[in-house]
Amino acid sequence: MSRNFSLLFLVIILLSCSKKPTQQEVLEQARTMMANRQAISHTTTYHWENALNEMDTFNYSLQLEKYKNEHFDYNYIAKGHQSDIIYIRGNYSRIDHKDSTISLYTAEDLKTEAHKDEISSIRNTMALAFNPILLLQLDQWSYLKDTTVKGALYHDYFLVKMDTVIDGKEIYLENHLFINPATKNPDFFSNRLYHNGSRSQLINAYFSDYDFHAPDEKLDYLPPANYLSRSGKNKNTEKRIMLKAGDKAPGFELPTLEGKTFTLSDMRGKKVLLDFSMINCGWCAIALEQFTKPEFSFRSNINPIYINPVDSKEDVKKYQSLNNIPFPIIPDAGEIGKAYGVSGYPSFFLIDENGYIEKAFAGYDKSILLGLGQ
Repeated sequence: MSRNFSLLFLVIILLSCSKKPTQQEVLEQARTMMANRQAISHTTTYHWENALNEMDTFNYSLQLEKYKNEHFDYNYIAKGHQSDIIYIRGNYSRIDHKDSTISLYTAEDLKTEAHKDEISSIRNTMALAFNPILLLQLDQWSYLKDTTVKGALYHDYFLVKMDTVIDGKEIYLENHLFINPATKNPDFFSNRLYHNGSRSQLINAYFSDYDFHAPDEKLDYLPPANYLSRSGKNKNTEKRIMLKAGDKAPGFELPTLEGKTFTLSDMRGKKVLLDFSMINCGWCAIALEQFTKPEFSFRSNINPIYINPVDSKEDVKKYQSLNNIPFPIIPDAGEIGKAYGVSGYPSFFLIDENGYIEKAFAGYDKSILLGLGQ
């Protein structure tokens, strides 16, 4: 009798030990394991759908080690094709490979209000935009379903980031995080944006080459020797200052996308609206949609001009073919952007009949834009 009882007890123990964790338990295990790691290295490969309905692909390699910094609980080195981002022991650096420069901000620099943009960038840089550590810290994930990719089983966890209506457009943003229950590692992430029920943008991030071994030495970064360093203490003298109402509008003469020449001084006696935009800017697109609605028309004395200081002429041509912007377009306008102090998009300047700025504002403001119509 006692032998049978012992066998039964053993069977129960074996069955309980072999019980698979629930999907919620897998999520909690993944959170605990990631939070307890002292060091994490991995590669993130982004597939990023742009406004031209094309998929951009780029990579970042990341090294992170736990360290109680003021603005983030990790030291990290993020290396990408265009730039490297470094945050180590309170000091923040951005290495721009395009112009071979290094922008340096000490922990003391980052204590001042003048560097709030850099403080925000520490956590919100592209390299960390969809990072497993930060994703697992979100508490809204709920299990959706299982899926199989290349023979491996994944739990698909789901959350709604946005569900709203802006200017009559239904905007819905959902996130998916795929965790391998065998390893408890998040292996990929999907950010899906819908406008009026149709997909507007897809961003996928794939995480690979995980390594959880702490480095033998403290995390450190040696920048390229031939790069020019800029101290964050000089930020105030280097930062662009956006022109304001009452300033004289800098003149320019540039070719439009159609090959015609646009000269600002030729517009004396008329009002001109300069719309500084870039392609992959959601609020820029919403502003353009406002301008092109059938019920909207500019006041008869306002002449709008679309100016793109960022994207290539070829990409602006593709963008125009998809969006049919109904007013002159000026590409390759980087110097004009600098002249007007543009540092964010969209930015608008309404120039009066005498060549002075009547109104200047950055960002999407529906009431101001509607005020330009009749």
